[in-house]
Amino acid sequence: MERGCLLSSPTRETIRAAFKTVLDDADLGVTVYDREPDPGFDMNSIVIYMISGSNAGSGLGSGNFHESWRVQLSIYNTDVIACGVLAVSASNAILAALSTFESTYGIKNLRKLVDTDMGRQDPNVHEFQIVQDYSFETDLASP
Repeated sequence: MERGCLLSSPTRETIRAAFKTVLDDADLGVTVYDREPDPGFDMNSIVIYMISGSNAGSGLGSGNFHESWRVQLSIYNTDVIACGVLAVSASNAILAALSTFESTYGIKNLRKLVDTDMGRQDPNVHEFQIVQDYSFETDLASP
């Protein structure tokens, strides 16, 4: 079996579920989608878009392996001020749940990398968008 296939760490679906659960439990007053929704989705929402990972060993013979992950959230709202407030609230909910992420889901060293105000993407569409990127690590079983 290949080293990268020895996952005892969370899967992409587990990670989606972790972020969705934390954001839903924060009761932010908007719909949280765990993947890109169909056209016509609720414009006052949070979408968990990108989940990517890569694994690496932490030293020769140590038997310790970890996987580094990135998750992207897109925060949408029809009001520019409300979009900013929602982005701060989402970030605060994630930071408040750091111990839950680690103890329940095995997600460690969670930090926000980027918080980008995307503004209005299309003048014919009436929503504003803020993108947040988070990085974290999970452990893998040793081979």
